[in-house]
Amino acid sequence: MDPSGRILLRHTTFLLLMSLIAPHAASAEPQVLRAERTITPAGMRVLEQVGPDLQRYVDQIERLPGQEKLISVKINPEPATGFIWIDLSLGFMPRGQAGFDEGLGEKVREVNEELSRYVEGEITYLSIRSRIG
Repeated sequence: MDPSGRILLRHTTFLLLMSLIAPHAASAEPQVLRAERTITPAGMRVLEQVGPDLQRYVDQIERLPGQEKLISVKINPEPATGFIWIDLSLGFMPRGQAGFDEGLGEKVREVNEELSRYVEGEITYLSIRSRIG
């Protein structure tokens, strides 16, 4: 992919993520931190331990046409909010694809659900979300 295409893809991905996040960020109500939704230090250790397992899972899942073979995965929790972010490298977005479609959405759900299975019963969190790029 030429550099201008990669830039367009990054901008499209950014705008898509912002459109998903903005309605929550624009809420007039301040976010109330609830202890039962925060990720504890023990939960952080669990997430560090399952990181390599999630990378192996992503390494072996069937690729969509245009997805790169090597896709890096990082788990980035936000302890105070209870959000667990899965950061997937840009190679997760199929080449030439400008936005999400059903196939890509299903692949993102598979990765989110796999992490959920790894930590089920081990930690308390509010949400698992993925970012590409």
